[in-house]
Amino acid sequence: MLSMLLNYANEYMLFTTSRIDYQHFTLPLHSKKIRMGLFKKIKDIFSNDKGKETNTQENVSLPSSINVPQQSTKQPLVMPGVTEVIKARSYLKANDTEQTKCQYESAVQKGYSLNLEPYNWLLRHYTSKEQWSDAKRVLLLVPAKFSQDALVVEFREVIRQREDKLPKQANLNRTITTKDTLANRYKSLIAQLPEFDFYTSGNDALFSEDAPVCHQIEYIISHIENELRKAKVAEKSKDYITATNIYEELIANGYWKPEPYNRLLYIYDKAGLTNGVKELLVLAISFFENQQKKQKQELLRLADKYKSRAYAEAKINQGKTVAYFDGFFEIYMPFPDIDVWKRILADTTV
Repeated sequence: MLSMLLNYANEYMLFTTSRIDYQHFTLPLHSKKIRMGLFKKIKDIFSNDKGKETNTQENVSLPSSINVPQQSTKQPLVMPGVTEVIKARSYLKANDTEQTKCQYESAVQKGYSLNLEPYNWLLRHYTSKEQWSDAKRVLLLVPAKFSQDALVVEFREVIRQREDKLPKQANLNRTITTKDTLANRYKSLIAQLPEFDFYTSGNDALFSEDAPVCHQIEYIISHIENELRKAKVAEKSKDYITATNIYEELIANGYWKPEPYNRLLYIYDKAGLTNGVKELLVLAISFFENQQKKQKQELLRLADKYKSRAYAEAKINQGKTVAYFDGFFEIYMPFPDIDVWKRILADTTV
């Protein structure tokens, strides 16, 4: 600012001197006084008695062409995501995978673009855990300038191959092709067996595995077990679409055990079908709570009939399964999965 004022003072002197020369012919006796007064004014502009800069706005108005730079109040710029990447490195060194993931996730969400460090780590992390929907999400956040990088191209192909074998949507409302569901056929056959008498009245002696009804029951159970085996083989080969079709078909047939529900939850989550997970949880909780209620009522009805109420209540309170004919079929099952599903559903709705 001082240099600007000096320039201005020089201009002012030239201007004033010009006026003095112009007035030389008319006021020669006053020229010396005018010059002395000018130098005094310039001295007053630059200093006061304490040797500090004075408020020039009170003594002179600067020309509008002179722009006095103002001191910037802005903080130095930091590239987006850099701070998070630095933090992630510290957590990585401390073997804190969860915090490393959080910091790298924050960096890519902010558009970090110095290199592929956070993208590479997240892609390797998610693909190693077969979390393909998350891997795809991170891949879509990679800056355009890195889109043809060999690493990005490799991950893109891996994710594409896996994505082809994951279901695109949940289908929990399948229409069965048979006349009746497996569950209804199974229940109608079970009803033809001797009534469960808590081994007090000899009904178990009336049971024979050679009876035609038992062969029909075994056929249904064998069919279901075979379908479950095929689904597991499909899962092992990462063919989740085939496995999904089998599990959804079993659910549509009213299968009375939790396995297909739990396997579907795993696949839906892997495929990123969040709404499908919630829909399946609600369906599973409702279905098995209703089934458990009916089984409990039937068990207690039989217990009262055969004077075995204490035995039945003890089994229920202990969360034990009550089976008949050496485990040929279950009369009551506790279904601990229900509480697990409720906790998962509560977490997904937060």
